[in-house]
Amino acid sequence: MGEKKPFKSKILELLRPMDTRELRRLDEYLSSPFFNKNQKIIQLFLQLKKQHPAYKRLYKEKIFQKVFPEKKEYHDGLLRALVADLTKLVENYISQTVYENQTRLNNNNLLEGMLMKGMYDHFENRLKKTLQQIEEEPDKDAEFYYYKFLIERESYRFTTVTNNRATTSSLQEVVNNLDLYYLAAKLKYTALVLNRQNIVGSKYELKLVDEILYHLKMDKTHRQVPFIRLYHRVVLMLKEFENEEHFRKFKIDLAKFKSEIPKGEIRFLYTLMLNYARWKIYAGKPEYSQESFEVYKLLLEEKVIIVGKTISYHHFRNIVNVAVQVEEYDWAELFIKNYKPLVIPGVRENVFSFNMAALLFAKNQFEDALDYLRAIQFSDVEFIDFYYHMYYKTLLIQTSFELDETEVLLSNLESFRLYLSRNKVIPDDIKLAYANFIKLVRKLTNLRLGKRISMQKLAEEIQSTKPLTKASWLEETIGRTERPKWAD
Repeated sequence: MGEKKPFKSKILELLRPMDTRELRRLDEYLSSPFFNKNQKIIQLFLQLKKQHPAYKRLYKEKIFQKVFPEKKEYHDGLLRALVADLTKLVENYISQTVYENQTRLNNNNLLEGMLMKGMYDHFENRLKKTLQQIEEEPDKDAEFYYYKFLIERESYRFTTVTNNRATTSSLQEVVNNLDLYYLAAKLKYTALVLNRQNIVGSKYELKLVDEILYHLKMDKTHRQVPFIRLYHRVVLMLKEFENEEHFRKFKIDLAKFKSEIPKGEIRFLYTLMLNYARWKIYAGKPEYSQESFEVYKLLLEEKVIIVGKTISYHHFRNIVNVAVQVEEYDWAELFIKNYKPLVIPGVRENVFSFNMAALLFAKNQFEDALDYLRAIQFSDVEFIDFYYHMYYKTLLIQTSFELDETEVLLSNLESFRLYLSRNKVIPDDIKLAYANFIKLVRKLTNLRLGKRISMQKLAEEIQSTKPLTKASWLEETIGRTERPKWAD
């Protein structure tokens, strides 16, 4: 006998994530003559199902023998063709399960099918019911207006089929809802682009944004639609960063209209607000720490920030950071311990260690903070991602400075400088904020070592440098630094 050939196929990757319930449903799907009339496909599926989810002892010849007992010799082409047919059916099943949950699309397709088949009485009844359901929907996002556009389009088609000269067709509603969908979607994705540009430094080409903003400035009707109004505020807030009035108006509108927006959109809108506040803090506006803290408390209370049973490790760090900035130390410690289990397992311990170190540092427990920093396990060049890596490096520098470990401090400053200079992904303004931090800590260190540096000029430089991370710590540090002996 020849060497056994292991069974490797795309079909295994499609089946592997499915749980017992989903496999049972797939079995029912494959057993339905409407979808599949080939019994060999069912037999193949049952053989694979026996080894789910590991699929460690699967061999082509053995599977072939079980599925084709009437064949005396193994035929690779026959098995490959059957696997391809099963793969296509499983992909169709996945698509079908998604489709089943898309009530809006189902309703539109039903109306389209009724119209195509000339079921005009049924169409009218179903259209009336669907339009009533639309008016009762509480959540009105961009997709809501696209759905209304589709339904009104079918209504208009009905009038053209049954009475080409109808004067009261739905054509105006078709156009109106198309406008609403385009404006809502365009503003949302413009906000997404502007936000992402600030986070990762990617550059995108945005067209028609200024024209849309001008239109909304002149058109009060579209501006009153809650979804459009909120994303209009966000786009203005991100485009005109220095105008803080946009932030204040967005905050008021979000509190006013959040009951009319889906929970996922609310989470994203609050994330945009928090990102803006974080960038303001980087830009030397510490008062935004309190704004962020209140928003995060609200998101935790309403469980908006919890997705499934997890919390983003970036939100986790940001929450601890703003709590520390407003000196809510006890609250921060309770948060770290209570929400640790909600961080994804792969980074949970590192996230816990870093944030405990940040809290202990803020409480001037520098040795304990350093112990937690040393507990962090590196599996790559970066600690989780470049943001966390910058947070880690910054805290390590602060801790070694406070512990007066000069050699370690100088080494950390240089390694961080090299990391920033080599990393091409970090946005320029954020990179500059950390580069300025490194430069000023180096000057503080030189001052401590007795080099002739004017304390007054250094204090003024710290206050005037923008953007700058950890500006408050730098100001506080220069404020408690003893005047050198050589100074007047």
